[in-house]
Amino acid sequence: MKRHFPYILTAVFCLMAAGLLTAQTINLQQQSDYAIGVAANTPRFAVGDVNNDGLPDLVTLNKGNVSQVGPISVFLNNGAGGFGSPLNTPNVTLSPNGVAIRDFNEDGFADLAIAQDGIANGIDIRLGNGTGNFPNGTSIAAERGAPNIASADFNGDGHQDVAICNNVNELRVLSGSGTGTFGAAAVFPTANTCQDILTSDFNVDGRPDLALSERTAATQVQVFLSNGSSFSSPVNTVANGAYTLVTADFNRDCFPDLAAVQFSGTTIYIMAGNGVGGFTTTTQTVTNMPAYMTVGDFNRDKKVDLAVRRNTLTPGANNLTILPGNGSGGFGAAFEAAIANPTTSTEMRLATIDANRDGKSDIVIGRNGGFLLYHGNSALFTRTEHDFDGDLSADLSVFRPSTGIWYVQRTTQGFAAQPWGISTDKLVPGDYDGDGKTDHAVWREGSLSYLYVLNSSNGTVRSEQFGQTGDDPIVMADFDGDGRADAAVYRDGATAGVQSYLYYRGSLNNPNGNISFVPWGTNGDRPVRGDFDGDGRADAAVFRPSNAIWYVRRSSDGQIVNQSWGLATDRRVSGDFDGDNRTDFAVFRPSDGTWYILNSATGTATYRQWGQSTDILAPADYNGDGKTETAIFRPSEQRWYAPQCGDSKLYGAKFGTTGDTAVPSAFVP
Repeated sequence: MKRHFPYILTAVFCLMAAGLLTAQTINLQQQSDYAIGVAANTPRFAVGDVNNDGLPDLVTLNKGNVSQVGPISVFLNNGAGGFGSPLNTPNVTLSPNGVAIRDFNEDGFADLAIAQDGIANGIDIRLGNGTGNFPNGTSIAAERGAPNIASADFNGDGHQDVAICNNVNELRVLSGSGTGTFGAAAVFPTANTCQDILTSDFNVDGRPDLALSERTAATQVQVFLSNGSSFSSPVNTVANGAYTLVTADFNRDCFPDLAAVQFSGTTIYIMAGNGVGGFTTTTQTVTNMPAYMTVGDFNRDKKVDLAVRRNTLTPGANNLTILPGNGSGGFGAAFEAAIANPTTSTEMRLATIDANRDGKSDIVIGRNGGFLLYHGNSALFTRTEHDFDGDLSADLSVFRPSTGIWYVQRTTQGFAAQPWGISTDKLVPGDYDGDGKTDHAVWREGSLSYLYVLNSSNGTVRSEQFGQTGDDPIVMADFDGDGRADAAVYRDGATAGVQSYLYYRGSLNNPNGNISFVPWGTNGDRPVRGDFDGDGRADAAVFRPSNAIWYVRRSSDGQIVNQSWGLATDRRVSGDFDGDNRTDFAVFRPSDGTWYILNSATGTATYRQWGQSTDILAPADYNGDGKTETAIFRPSEQRWYAPQCGDSKLYGAKFGTTGDTAVPSAFVP
């Protein structure tokens, strides 16, 4: 049997050269430097698709009202990972502070709601024409200026509303009519002068709420919970000196959290939401006096990271900090870098965008008179099964045996249909070329069986003979830890004698295509696919129905784990249900429609009644939170069902037709 030696981990040192920023698992590559506005000011941003081409664009607010440029510019995505020349709105008198992108007149085109300075005409509504231009504007004279603006359907009437907060201790919510006009503001008193505003569903009741930061108030962050027609008295959270806000699920409990920076300080407040509108606050200290923030997964580990920017910049000094999230609400060692900027400034905004649609978080970084775009270029440390567009979220995918076509609803790149395979093939999708995207792949059984892969990285075809009649290809996975799935089969003892075997051809340092084999299991055992020790390599694993025991040989140390879990008639649905990067022992019991999960992180059991005996089991991480969802595909309805969590879009989603095979079900024995 071929032996594999442990990997040697090497440190990666920080560097900055030719626009490349790296530190451990964070890697940012400068794409371009864009000029806009005047050198004395930095733009403010909003990200959205303003010309309906499916690509994220950037709207900038240019303080200073440059006559040739104007207060609003739109940088349309050029489809190559950057932006074209700006579409400017000159000869318009505005002093914009913040912008929300929504369709306020419901014509299918993006519009802008702009909060600006002053004691009158504080909101300007600019209606878009679908080209990225916003020629028509109407100011709401009764509203005074505000530092920022938020938008959502706050009253549940199907129309987009807007909300601002101002310097006379007011939260003001204006109901949209669906025609681009708004009613009189509903006014709610705040504790003090507002500094920032954002919206999220903090009590997870399906209605958008509002959070405000109030820098000089005794209670510095106030959360106003929607009751459907109005807002309840605010929930107060202490965050001394709160300046700007961001929201994300930092601890991956599916409840929105908040982060607030301390103006002219070194503290960031992390406020973990409890799902009913309350928060528990912890602090994070940074060295660079943060003022502005954005969130994203910059190191590609499925945990939310926090990027912060200094409020006063010194040329040459570290002025960008990224705190890598640990998935529990805390953060690891900070990544710091000096971002080019010729002079000092007090306002450097940030925005997260996937400009090149590769599923990685890119970042827009403000500078004097413009901004820089850095592409996220981090190596993949956490991969996602059935992720055809590389955004770390599984995609809805079916295979239609009658035509041999795969149909995929990619979360970032839309619908795709790909002919690959025939009706008798077995589906073995995986990332065989190491580009972070799942490849279409089938195993064709025969006396000489073949693996056929369509590489997503370059569209080339890979075919190789591997296995024989009677083998089970359910075990195809990454056995050598190089980030690429390997050809693999499990040969039951009924074919080879009493002893069963796992065979795989590693893709790491294997120029001769040698085959490794592991004697594992016996006649009648059922193979299971998974990484039970979390070392990035698949383990040899079987389930023995005769005694309902799982047998796992850990690749990290060769130790054997025996775990009693389930009944002989249960279906194995192993996955990482608790988000600790280790496969959990899990079964689905058709007799009661219950998933039984033994969480590897805590050793505790979770039971979830979800699905029927006739459903197709399709567990995967569809919402990108790092945890496998207990998802099913119901053939009678052609619908996918997964428990609602975070921003999951799977609940009752219709995709596929009668006779289709749900792709994730191919790995459920």
